[in-house]
Amino acid sequence: FNINNIKLVIKNNYHDLLNDYKVDISFLRIPDIYPLGQKKLLSKYLDIKDNDCLIDLDDIIDVIYDVIKNKKRLEEYITINGNAILNPSVVKVKKYSYLNNLLTKFKLLDDYNVIINNSLCGPIKDPKNVIIDSTIKGIIINKKEVYKPNKCSKCGLCINVCPIKINPLEKNKKCTLCGLCNFVCPSNINLVDEVQR
Repeated sequence: FNINNIKLVIKNNYHDLLNDYKVDISFLRIPDIYPLGQKKLLSKYLDIKDNDCLIDLDDIIDVIYDVIKNKKRLEEYITINGNAILNPSVVKVKKYSYLNNLLTKFKLLDDYNVIINNSLCGPIKDPKNVIIDSTIKGIIINKKEVYKPNKCSKCGLCINVCPIKINPLEKNKKCTLCGLCNFVCPSNINLVDEVQR
């Protein structure tokens, strides 16, 4: 592949784990606040050049299936958890099946929301309309709760926690939709939703 250099990107909170393994691998440590699953954000943070390639574990698994096994990957592993599910687990699911069919195998509390991938900013979906594909890594099933947003207090917590230091209320196109602003907002404003609208 004509590769000159490989670096593994890992979050700082795995520092102790890395020290336990004496391997000759170059690691690039990044702050814990940067979600490793967000390629767009990582590319900016790591200053990816045109001849650089940022690949994640899913990319590697796809290459294994395509090149070594000579077939397409037709199954995904999905984490299912949340406060409205009685038996959280990691399950192997056929790609392109309906999420609703999968949820019938779980004991669920009544009146819940299904959140895709990220509890901080993942969209709430109707499971009857969700088809499982490679973009779905996790399903969070939480009790329905109604949060009444208050007026913005201009506390600035959202800007302080933002990895790219933008004001989410200004609807900046650079927003990565990581959801950290939602998590810290004392006024219960769904800032990610505001940005998306």
